[in-house]
Amino acid sequence: MHFLAAPGGTDGTRWPPGVVVFGEARPGPVTVPALWGNTYPLRWYSRPTREAPFVDVDALATVVRRLTGWSPLRVPDAG
Repeated sequence: MHFLAAPGGTDGTRWPPGVVVFGEARPGPVTVPALWGNTYPLRWYSRPTREAPFVDVDALATVVRRLTGWSPLRVPDAG
């Protein structure tokens, strides 16, 4: 499943093992189906809109963590 995030929108987000993030820090292709026409086997479950062209990365990360039961290691404060 693919999600479209704003450029740099996933920077600093910790993801569970198995989640692949493509972006500036990790160059690679991002598969996004066309808005119209035959895009099988890909399809949009939620089409981007002018008001919300990208996924809410924090909300997506929260859902992924809840579904997988994964939690990032907490780094103790240096102070």
